[in-house]
Amino acid sequence: MTPFSIGYTPEGATEAVSITGIPLGWMGSKGMFVGMITAITSVKLFGAVTKKGWVIKMPEGVPPTVAKSFAALIPSAVVMVVYFIINTLFGLTPYGNVHEFIYKFLQMPLLHLGNSLGAMVVAYIFLHFFWFFGINGGSVVGAVYNPILKILSAENLEAFKAGIEIPNIITGQFQDMFATFGGAGSTLSLLIAMILICKSKRIKSLGKLSVLPGIFGINEPIIFGLPIMLNPILLVPFVLVPTVNIIITYFCMSAGLVPLTNGVQLPWTTPIIFSGFLTTGWQGAVLQVILLILGVFMYMPFIKMLDNQYLKEEKEHEEDDLDEDLSFDDLTF
Repeated sequence: MTPFSIGYTPEGATEAVSITGIPLGWMGSKGMFVGMITAITSVKLFGAVTKKGWVIKMPEGVPPTVAKSFAALIPSAVVMVVYFIINTLFGLTPYGNVHEFIYKFLQMPLLHLGNSLGAMVVAYIFLHFFWFFGINGGSVVGAVYNPILKILSAENLEAFKAGIEIPNIITGQFQDMFATFGGAGSTLSLLIAMILICKSKRIKSLGKLSVLPGIFGINEPIIFGLPIMLNPILLVPFVLVPTVNIIITYFCMSAGLVPLTNGVQLPWTTPIIFSGFLTTGWQGAVLQVILLILGVFMYMPFIKMLDNQYLKEEKEHEEDDLDEDLSFDDLTF
């Protein structure tokens, strides 16, 4: 699907000539969509031909490895012929190849849409609503949004390596290192609030157990143990805190207060401060701390409401246990 020719203008010439070779421009972020589409559809086509039984069947006694090699010949040939035809047909159009067509009509509009504050805010609202119902929102929303963010990150990395101006505010690193701290809902702020102000045994014990995983972005103990899932008391801050983080970070970067992310791919488990410093510099680390503290104050009134509820339940259980003990003592006496 990738053209095997490169446009080149020799020194002193006025017209470009075509030379044989693989254009490296389509081997980077610009060609990512074609790579993904081709990978998925070719495997589906191969599987469909195989399921139809359009394979060479060898006699019994032929070693399995040899039999499988022959069985793959016809499906492989079908795949190659289909994509050869597609490539040839696009070669007859003004675009010249599939890459150019996909880049202009699909990738560029998506990149412009994805590289906007509104797109990220909407994506994160949906992501956290999914989590509220116990569905992994990162996997659902990320299936659509993450490929766009990866391309934007790759563009920033190329610019960073070349020493030129970094183009994109919204990237994968923006999402992973500034939108949430401690996992979906930015629950590291919630954990700090739990430890600082909560008095119920349930919340205090859960907070102590969840701090270490939370530092590395793992918050399932909080989502399913507190719980946040199907808990209307915590729904508002669970959605609001990451949204505020996104908006503040976006305007800090657009105003030049914090450098744009450099595109370096860090694991999403990298703790805050370290991640901010490695992706943007000391300014990013400082911003992370400010956002973390702001999130603590935003979570406080809501977790206090839940804490009061749990304290009431614990007090009722203690009274019930005391009544049962007294009844048992009377019976024994």
